[in-house]
Amino acid sequence: MKAFYRLFYYISIVLTKILAGVTIAGAFVGNAAPDSFKFMPFIGLILPILLLANLASAIYLDDSLAVLGFHPSDCYIQQLGIYELCITIAFFQSGFVTDG
Repeated sequence: MKAFYRLFYYISIVLTKILAGVTIAGAFVGNAAPDSFKFMPFIGLILPILLLANLASAIYLDDSLAVLGFHPSDCYIQQLGIYELCITIAFFQSGFVTDG
């Protein structure tokens, strides 16, 4: 039974990497010509679903690594101040010009 769980764990890692690759391809849908890439417009349509699936797989892998005493989400939570600083600098500066 332990071998089955290990196999399921490794398959989930491979599927997560494939899902991440498809999601990254979805980020560039706006730059791809629909006539030359037949599959790219469909990736753009299901991009919200792909993002939710990535979130679910990240939570699953975070819980499976918690058994080992390692929580990857702790790294993100500890860095929230840096993320807030980056967003503040990028979007809320005085003199920030938009194309509106």
